[in-house]
Amino acid sequence: MQDKHLPRIAIICVNYENRAEGLRFLQALSDLNLSVIDVFMVDNSEKEKFKSEDLLALPWAKLLSNGQNLGYWGAFMVGLKAALLQTTPYDWIVLSNPDITFDPDFFDQLLKGSWTACK
Repeated sequence: MQDKHLPRIAIICVNYENRAEGLRFLQALSDLNLSVIDVFMVDNSEKEKFKSEDLLALPWAKLLSNGQNLGYWGAFMVGLKAALLQTTPYDWIVLSNPDITFDPDFFDQLLKGSWTACK
């Protein structure tokens, strides 16, 4: 019997002091209805922080709160470490900001190995 591996994508999104934009980002991903994606929302905020209940309806989204501003790359490394520690490895890790909107077929194209969706 052949092992059917479903490809997995991790999105690491670094958010700083803009909870509303982060929530819009998550909603846009939710609207795409993608079962192969996990989002690591790294909250780099000191004031306008995410709340754990913000992600209750999104089982594919994980909140990582730094409690302080670690800088962009410091926060990215927190998300990367969390993604790499998952039991099942990811085939792709995508770094994003919360103000990014993905083309509806971006992830399908990524999994097919095509870069036509990356414009």
